[in-house]
Amino acid sequence: MLGGMSLRQRLLTLTAVAVLPMAVLAFWVTARETNSTIALAQSQLRFSASLLASNQSRAIDTAEQLLTAIAGIEELRNGSRERCQAYLEDLLRRYPMYSNFGFAQADGTVLCHGLGAKGYTSAAGRDYLNAAIDKRTFVLGAPINGRVSGRRALPMALPVVRDGVVTVVAFATLDLAYAASLLTRAQIPEGARVVVADRRGTVLIEHPAPAYPDAARTIADEQLKAAAQGMTADSGEARDSQGVDHVFAYAPSRRVGEEGLMVRVAMPRSVILADGNANMLHVFLVLGLAMLAALVGTWFLGGRAIVAPAQQVMGAVRRLEKGDLDARVPLRGPGVRGEFERMGAAFNLMADSLQRRQLDLESELERSRSAYELLDQVLNGMQDALIAVSPQGRLLLHNRAALQLFDLSAPPLTLSRWPAQFGCYYPDRTTPYLPHKHPVARAAAGQAGGGARMYVRNANVPEGRMLMCSWQPFAGGAIAGGIVVFSDITQLQQLQDAQAGQLRQLVATQRKLNEAQQAGRIGNWELDLVEGRLWWSDQVFDLLGLRRDSFEVTVANFDSLIHPHDKAVHAAARQRAIDTAGSLEVDYRLIRSDGQVIWLHDVAATRAGPDGRVAWIGGLVQDITVRKLAQAELTELNASLEARITQRTAELARQEQLFRTLAEQAPEVVWNTDAAGTHLTFVNRAWCELVGGTPQDWIGGNDRSTIHPDDVDAVSEKWRHSARTLDIFTGERRIRASDGTFHTMSYKASPVLDADGEVAFWVGIETDITGLKAIELALRSSNQELEAFSYSVSHDLRAPLGAISGFSKALAAKIEGQADERSLHYLARIQAGVGKMEQLIDALLSLSKVARASFEWTMVDLGAIAQEIMDDLKAQQPDRQVDVAIEQGLVAQGDAPMLRVLLQNLLGNAWKFTTHQQHARIELGRLKSGGPFYVRDNGVGFDMSYATKLFVAFQRLHSEAEFPGTGIGLATVRRIVLRHHGKVWAESSPGQSTVFYFTLSQVAPPAWLATDIDRIS
Repeated sequence: MLGGMSLRQRLLTLTAVAVLPMAVLAFWVTARETNSTIALAQSQLRFSASLLASNQSRAIDTAEQLLTAIAGIEELRNGSRERCQAYLEDLLRRYPMYSNFGFAQADGTVLCHGLGAKGYTSAAGRDYLNAAIDKRTFVLGAPINGRVSGRRALPMALPVVRDGVVTVVAFATLDLAYAASLLTRAQIPEGARVVVADRRGTVLIEHPAPAYPDAARTIADEQLKAAAQGMTADSGEARDSQGVDHVFAYAPSRRVGEEGLMVRVAMPRSVILADGNANMLHVFLVLGLAMLAALVGTWFLGGRAIVAPAQQVMGAVRRLEKGDLDARVPLRGPGVRGEFERMGAAFNLMADSLQRRQLDLESELERSRSAYELLDQVLNGMQDALIAVSPQGRLLLHNRAALQLFDLSAPPLTLSRWPAQFGCYYPDRTTPYLPHKHPVARAAAGQAGGGARMYVRNANVPEGRMLMCSWQPFAGGAIAGGIVVFSDITQLQQLQDAQAGQLRQLVATQRKLNEAQQAGRIGNWELDLVEGRLWWSDQVFDLLGLRRDSFEVTVANFDSLIHPHDKAVHAAARQRAIDTAGSLEVDYRLIRSDGQVIWLHDVAATRAGPDGRVAWIGGLVQDITVRKLAQAELTELNASLEARITQRTAELARQEQLFRTLAEQAPEVVWNTDAAGTHLTFVNRAWCELVGGTPQDWIGGNDRSTIHPDDVDAVSEKWRHSARTLDIFTGERRIRASDGTFHTMSYKASPVLDADGEVAFWVGIETDITGLKAIELALRSSNQELEAFSYSVSHDLRAPLGAISGFSKALAAKIEGQADERSLHYLARIQAGVGKMEQLIDALLSLSKVARASFEWTMVDLGAIAQEIMDDLKAQQPDRQVDVAIEQGLVAQGDAPMLRVLLQNLLGNAWKFTTHQQHARIELGRLKSGGPFYVRDNGVGFDMSYATKLFVAFQRLHSEAEFPGTGIGLATVRRIVLRHHGKVWAESSPGQSTVFYFTLSQVAPPAWLATDIDRIS
């Protein structure tokens, strides 16, 4: 074919043939890059569809959690509509993705909803309401147009079932327009189109939004419809109705029953291949120019003389290409050689060298193959993920652990795509990793480091993993790439987070306790009587002016600090508490390390060991020096005033000055007003330190501006009463301090009368009790939680008991006349057990009511109540002969219904435990005027070593067979006595007698104890 061509034609043909493989190679590379680009786009679209489907699932989960939470709040369902509406309106403000929340009855009547301000309408006929009632579980409905909001939404509902009946349905509607707006912030490839449809193929969300949206449009893609009905994920390529080729992926959300959402993300093929087509055009343009240049060079530089030698050389080359390493160019004998002969000689030398190198390469290849197998075993045996990349980000190496974290089948084209491609976030789990800070980018840039934490969440690890990263470049003169190691520390992070949370909670609790103790100058201590070990808190060291590292805490060392005049008093009080297993309460003086004498108030309780004897005593110690000094100063002042009242009139001025000086230095607030109480005539330094200003700023005015607005009316009413009756003006009020905070003050003022019996002026003193109020509130909240728990448990136990009782009775009726003796015995035992349990529940409710009942402080005739109780007991058991002695004139102050319950339990116990006595006797009396009351009987008695169990719920000292009961009565007695600020204790001897003593406060308890616990805030 080439025989008739000229040399130049041959050279041109050869040149064209030489360049043609480059064009074929360029076309092949371009086609491969096109396929890679399509595959990468499919991977990105699958990730985007999976991420968006996960977002839809999270929205459904959030709605279910919110509905579960609000459905469990009984006050919303059964309380006032206004309160429910306000709560749901606040919930809508916090969750703007929802267009409404609400409750509806089974007939569709809407009880309340978050858009109540716009009016109310019925939910009757809504499919989601009927589905929730039928299925009795959380349901996802078809899209609707809100009757109140007017917005297109996706409804979800959760029924509330009580006793097998749906009482109410909680519903929420996801605002589809708002959900569509969130897609603008999602990680969606540029140019992609997103469609979210339900299982029936109804389009819910589109992005970008269509120019003319249809509220009820149905998707036309039959493949997507089939996938939506089956809730399956897939990806691929398709041509739409306009003939445009698209690459698409779709993924399903969480299914709710048969319902669910399907997310489809699609992108035109032309958009995906835009950059690749431009690159291909550029490559073919460069190849065309290169071919033209080669042809021109061959035309002008080729020559006839090069053809034959070139053929010889090419022949040898072809043999060498075929693997014939013995191929050589034939040469003429020695002498002058031309260029082609020198080329042939050089080719022969190269062939000789290539033959030797081939042998060396084969040997080296065998060694490399063994090393590679060892390296592969080491890398894939690692638990940590390892990735090696080139400086441009091209994946060079990875192990099996890396494939479990990342989908490396389609690696990113550039390092900047790593964080988005593989879901890399900072440890806060929401902030995407910056591309230049990513460990792979750092390693590729030649940096080394470690210890960085990264959170990864993608299709391989949808639950997310916390990783510890280290990176290192590898170089051979220049940077050749980098290696990154990812260590999974998810479990370690979870453990550290849990420990940190517990530590924060412990620190917060300890801080609050320390603040409360510091505010009240209170410390706590414990004494282990078995080991003789004494422990103090840091506040005790501060009170005593001691250093923990220089003072050994022992009983002897502490006793050495007590004032010599008070040592015997303190020792006797402590020993008495230990001997009687009672409480310790004593005031005494102590000499600090700096020589200062301070007053302390000790309050402690004891605790028995396994042998029943006191093994531990501990409590609180408070610095009351200021109070004692104030009392001493006031006592001294009163004595001085009484002694000098008969002295000369001139002394009055000096005494007044002395009073003012003492008042100025007193730590409590002291003030005087005129006879009408409208103008202040004196305020001391403590008042100015509290509210600010100087005495001149306040004298002539009044303190009304400092009183909390909510307390003004109550204070004014008390003042009018005191001004009218001249009673002591006393109570509590909140005063605004100079820093803007309100301090709770306990005030007390008395009128000073002149010689004619008219009010000359008023003298008042106020004490800051803010710290005590905080402690009181904490105790009150704790009691409220305990009582609410007891009350709830007692009520919730009734339902299963009723079922047991009812079914056992039904079973007895069914087998009547057919059952044997053992079966009837078993049924009788079941009924007896149910009866006993109901008694225990009633006792628990009684105990709970004692703490929850309102409190009314009145004069109560205990003797009359006791006589009524004993008459009832005698009427119930008229055959019993019991001598009853009730002391006359037993009058006390307290709540009459509670004191009746107290006497019913004590007298009832005395009646019960004297059952086996032939000559039973029960007494109610009082030791002395103002002393403790007592109930005495000559019943079975008990061992005093078990006295600590008496007043604990369900603790019994006698078996059920001996004396029936629930073990709640004495616990109820103790609760009533505590609410009356009293004490209760017992003394007994087995087989002889038992005496229960109790005391009641002579003054009304604080307001918070006299209030229904349910109303305490």
